[in-house]
Amino acid sequence: MVNTCFTETKEKDRLADFTFEALEAALKKTEAEGKNKHGIHLAGETELLCKTETQAEGIADFLEDLGFEDIRTGYYNPKEDEQNEETDEYSGLYYVNWG
Repeated sequence: MVNTCFTETKEKDRLADFTFEALEAALKKTEAEGKNKHGIHLAGETELLCKTETQAEGIADFLEDLGFEDIRTGYYNPKEDEQNEETDEYSGLYYVNWG
């Protein structure tokens, strides 16, 4: 007897891996060609950075539809970063992370 819960989880993981690899390749290509007009960037293996909250929420919804789990969105607040002396290139950007 096949454990369908395990099979579904394994399929979701493979789809998430494939989707991430395709997304990573597309973002790297557009950045290299100077064509990343929407300003969406990969930050590590589990985070995307966006210029707007709308972009972040849309990407989060899309990733959830594809089977990604533990999706979180937020904002790197420049005022808070400055107060905490943690200002960096992420300050002022929205993020989507998962996993």
